[in-house]
Amino acid sequence: MSQTRKKIILNYSTRIQLYIFLSFILPLVVVSAIALRMISQSNETQLEKEIREKGIQITESIAGLLTGGDTLASPRELQIKVTEIAQASSVDANIYDPSGLLLASSQPTIFNSQLVMPLPSREAWEKLVMEKFNIVQARCRIGLLDYNSLFFAIKTPRKNKLDGILELPFLKSNSESTKVSVLTNILVTFVIVFIGFSFFAFSATDKLTFPLRFIAKKLKTTSLGDNQPIAWKANDEIGLMVKEYNRMLENLEQNKIDLARSQKESAWREIAQQVAHEIKNPLTPMKLTLQQMEQSAGQGLMDQERTEKSIQTMLAQVDVLNGIAGSFSAFATMPTPILTKLDITLLLRKTILLFENQAYTKIQFAQPAMPMVVLGDEQLLGRIFSNIILNALQAGENERQVVVNVNVKEEGHWCLISFHDNGAGIAEELREKIFLPHFSTKNTGSGLGLAIAKQGIEQMGGSIGFDAKRGQGTTFFVKLKAG
Repeated sequence: MSQTRKKIILNYSTRIQLYIFLSFILPLVVVSAIALRMISQSNETQLEKEIREKGIQITESIAGLLTGGDTLASPRELQIKVTEIAQASSVDANIYDPSGLLLASSQPTIFNSQLVMPLPSREAWEKLVMEKFNIVQARCRIGLLDYNSLFFAIKTPRKNKLDGILELPFLKSNSESTKVSVLTNILVTFVIVFIGFSFFAFSATDKLTFPLRFIAKKLKTTSLGDNQPIAWKANDEIGLMVKEYNRMLENLEQNKIDLARSQKESAWREIAQQVAHEIKNPLTPMKLTLQQMEQSAGQGLMDQERTEKSIQTMLAQVDVLNGIAGSFSAFATMPTPILTKLDITLLLRKTILLFENQAYTKIQFAQPAMPMVVLGDEQLLGRIFSNIILNALQAGENERQVVVNVNVKEEGHWCLISFHDNGAGIAEELREKIFLPHFSTKNTGSGLGLAIAKQGIEQMGGSIGFDAKRGQGTTFFVKLKAG
């Protein structure tokens, strides 16, 4: 079974804080490690120097107790002397003869308990006896305990003859305790500084990321509307970003102007094409009527009845032209709606009464129990609802009775009005053109009804849409702000 691994995503301010903390912690760790190593080396060197100086002093003190050769003037006297010197110098000391035999020790119990052989280090003995070294350092062990020892050659003055060997063992425990003390001080100092540094890091991060948050907020509100440029005085990286943003606003404003010009030109071309198309329809019968009148007048057959009939035909087509001109004029000069509080239920009931006497139609209105108040223009809404109902009544097919269901309901702060018919529906390829000002699915009409409805509803702060299924009818939805 595969397990989904969640990837940890750090935002920009967190990464800045992390880098600041790392830039503080990493050098501190490196400096602490170097300081501890230097302190350790310094302590070891100092301890070895002290042991060396004490060893030279002890050698000079004991040299007089040894006779020439490898015999002691007095073993007891030598033992007492070694013990006194060890106590006075705070060190342990062992005396061997040139052959490596133990003569005296400040810690005889170690040798009596056979923890250590009563012999010096073989390596140190060879260097002192064979190679004539004066001082030799060697590493020794008692069980699991490792320690260091300095071996000194005890020589008779002026004869340069080896009379004995002095061993001073020592541990590095003092060095370790010093490192622990130093490390403790570093950690305490680090905690105090880190707390203060954390406040500084959070403050610095907030100030560093503020321009980015500000620019992000401006980008979020940038649109094709009114955009204000950002003022930034510093000539830094943020300044470069602000400069590019302001340049983008200039380009956006220019593109908006070009787009508006292009859309206006395109809209006028489409309207001009539709006007030309609509005018051609009544012009054709008018031209034919005038030709017939001209032919009849030339033949002397122009009687009163034919003349009146031709005139009525011309007047009817003129009315059609006048209607087309009025429709396009209304769409072009449509006034801004005057919003008032009105009872949408009462307005719908008045509108539906206009269509009740039409044949093969039936309008069902599910009137709500309580009045519903909306913000809108009563006259404009009346025309819009009439146009939607008229389109629904004209959507029937095969002389089947057309049924239109009108419903009203509340949706939060909105009022939703729906008009559903049982007509033929709308084909899939035509749905994107329904609200275009030059489009109509009927042979007659200017195709401006739904375009005017969409423009008016949107100016009132609402919205209009539809849902259509081929062969199952169409439902138009109008959403208005509740009053």
